[in-house]
Amino acid sequence: MQVILLMTGALLITFFGYYMEIMLWIAICASGSGQGISFGNTVSWAIQFMEMNACEFMIFPIAGGIGGFVMVYTTGALFDQDPINFPYMIVVHASASIVAFIGMETVAITMTRRKKGAYEVEKAAESCDPIE
Repeated sequence: MQVILLMTGALLITFFGYYMEIMLWIAICASGSGQGISFGNTVSWAIQFMEMNACEFMIFPIAGGIGGFVMVYTTGALFDQDPINFPYMIVVHASASIVAFIGMETVAITMTRRKKGAYEVEKAAESCDPIE
């Protein structure tokens, strides 16, 4: 849902934001609603599908900080060149989020299948009678 909100907001800003002020505000709200929950969802996904210790888990806040830093300066540089670049930057960001979402879903499906296979092997081993 967050990716749909983010992409919908980005496309609305790109196509209608320049011409209609109310559409710009609606699109910014939709885009912000989609972006605002992405960090929490990513952390939740990592907890569910990956086994990490505390040091490995620190990758998420560090990567989130670096991503936020790079996004602000890239958007600022493009906005200084020409303000019309801002909506295109949002569309690129939304597209990258969709690619990341597809990658995360692929990993989740693979990890779920592996866990299910390991569970079935373990269950089969438990059901066998020990040889005495």
